[in-house]
Amino acid sequence: MKQKQELYRLAAKELADRRRHAEEEYARRVEQISRQMPEYALCRHTLIGTRDRLSQIILQSGEKREKAIAALRAENTAAQEKINRLLTDHGYPADYLETPYTCPICRDTGMLANGRVCACLKKLQSDLMLSELAKAHVLQGCGFGDFSLSYYPTQTDRETGVVPADHMGQILDFCRHYADGFSPRSDSLLFLGKTGLGKTHLSLAIAQEAAKNGYLVQYGTAQEHLRQLEREHFSREQSTDTLDGLLDCDLLIIDDLGSEFPSSFTTAMIYQLIDTRLAHGKPTIISTNLSWQELEERYAQRVVSRLSSSYINLRFVGQDIRQQKRFDG
Repeated sequence: MKQKQELYRLAAKELADRRRHAEEEYARRVEQISRQMPEYALCRHTLIGTRDRLSQIILQSGEKREKAIAALRAENTAAQEKINRLLTDHGYPADYLETPYTCPICRDTGMLANGRVCACLKKLQSDLMLSELAKAHVLQGCGFGDFSLSYYPTQTDRETGVVPADHMGQILDFCRHYADGFSPRSDSLLFLGKTGLGKTHLSLAIAQEAAKNGYLVQYGTAQEHLRQLEREHFSREQSTDTLDGLLDCDLLIIDDLGSEFPSSFTTAMIYQLIDTRLAHGKPTIISTNLSWQELEERYAQRVVSRLSSSYINLRFVGQDIRQQKRFDG
């Protein structure tokens, strides 16, 4: 998936394209109206002339300057009103000769006068992030509203001692609240439980909400993340682009921990991702089908220690939903 700098570059390029198209359209409209209405050219000449004369008037001082500015303002207003009348008399909207920026607030620059980033640039980055997620994963049907508790038993589970439907309802509420209040300082989460209980669904739901709010999300299975890390690490260039992106993103999601091919490299990478992000206070969401014993046997005690003590652990219970859906046809 694309990194933060790449997403910003693509969003800035889109804004630059919008600004260029808007200015080209403005020039086309000016030429069009100038041909149709000779009176417009005179009014436009007046407007341009008032701007040129203003710089000269500013050099003056005292009451004379104030009177000159007031007279210039009145002349400018009269010319603009005449242009508006010409446009409406010929069937055009009064603002037809305003540059048609997509975002009139920042004029498609992405920046505000106070130096802050405009909401339109944030929205573009968010849309690009969602597009990246959609390319890599099936997002349709993986929102919070699509998570149905009807697949979870309403009788007490003998193994866990909880009612799966009630328990999973609490987890759903927790994940909604987590997504609503997500920030780059949120807690890290560990989703534990057998396959087909909704861990991936809720991970994707959180990922989508975080991305919609403009946060950079890196989502993938442990196998996907580690395959890319291994490819770059052992390449001739030994790039660190993927590792830097996984460590720097606002939210890292490692789905299906334990699905990757076990090796000393993958174990070291998992520990580095977990430990470094915890050290910098960055949230990570990990899901796994493995038990605590299986996690310790595979990743050693230091990884399990981080997961058990520094992550909020959520135990998913119930029966395999994928199998139920297949039986339902």
